[in-house]
Amino acid sequence: MGKDTKDKIVHLQPPVIEEDVPDVYANSVNMTMSVYDIVLQFGQMTDPKDGPKINAMVRMSPQHAKVFGMLLLKHLKKYEKDIGKITIPSAMIKDIGVENEVF
Repeated sequence: MGKDTKDKIVHLQPPVIEEDVPDVYANSVNMTMSVYDIVLQFGQMTDPKDGPKINAMVRMSPQHAKVFGMLLLKHLKKYEKDIGKITIPSAMIKDIGVENEVF
């Protein structure tokens, strides 16, 4: 890749959603990562003693995951501006180890 095209941003058309793409609801997510990828396991928890039932897995590169995180945070900030603050119990914030993060 030449020097002039290295940092070029390509804007894609909106995605076409195929008919057979599953529509998944999740109230639980687990993340694992390696040097090469990050895996998000989405699931539903109906009874905490049984744990979540994983119904979708998404794998992506660390670079893609970082951009995804940035875009997700951007959309959450817009949601809070337009609709109202999303409150998270302080015990949960501490439990997941993000009490020193800025949101």
